[in-house]
Amino acid sequence: MDLNLILTIGNANDPADLGTPPPNVFIDRFVAQNLLLPHVSAVVTHAGSGSMLAALAQEVPTLMLPRAADQYENAHACRSFGAARMLIPAQLTVDLLAAELQLVLSDQSYAERARLVREQIITLPTPAEVAHSLAEVREG
Repeated sequence: MDLNLILTIGNANDPADLGTPPPNVFIDRFVAQNLLLPHVSAVVTHAGSGSMLAALAQEVPTLMLPRAADQYENAHACRSFGAARMLIPAQLTVDLLAAELQLVLSDQSYAERARLVREQIITLPTPAEVAHSLAEVREG
């Protein structure tokens, strides 16, 4: 595919283990999502709550590859709403991944649905507001 990829592999892994990537691929252990997401067209994620909410809060459509825990529920919810595509890792092939990513990038309905989720996210209380409310309940 004619695109630039940024791949994060986690702090316990070494990018050198993957060999020399092509010029359009950047591999690192970690990249701060808040710095990256405003500049991407799509995200491929494991559908963890943090990466899912961060992408949606930036109106970024996603391709979700859930593996465990709440990731399947997150991916199903985003897919049902139309803000993401989902692949089960056992189904994953390079060709299928490329086709699904191309669909997320080319079909603007995914970005439009992600924007609708973002509009809901920005109406939610901040963590400080929630903490204050909880303190009031505890005191009251």
